[in-house]
Amino acid sequence: MRLLALILFIVTFWGCKSETKNDKMKVKTYLALGDSYTIGESVSEQERFPVQLEAALKDCGIVIESPKIVATTGWTTDELVNGIAQANISVTYDLVTLLIGVNNQYRGCS
Repeated sequence: MRLLALILFIVTFWGCKSETKNDKMKVKTYLALGDSYTIGESVSEQERFPVQLEAALKDCGIVIESPKIVATTGWTTDELVNGIAQANISVTYDLVTLLIGVNNQYRGCS
């Protein structure tokens, strides 16, 4: 249910932008950041949140690339920041999702 709500939010947000027909046909880029929730620890690739979101957006007629995923099981937000730096991301993405935080709580970090 939460996935559906998030998808509806994203589709609505994108729908609010003033776009030309050419903009709507442009292939959107997607960066997924996080930890085990992002990479879908213990689930198949098709069950990963970024892959499900990609499929849902395509079903809505949004042309989107497969997500670039920067995530590792067990990462805290500080470790994610380091992972982003190591990934050497040099492009701007149309969509970025962030699923992380439980490891901060588990380890007693802020």
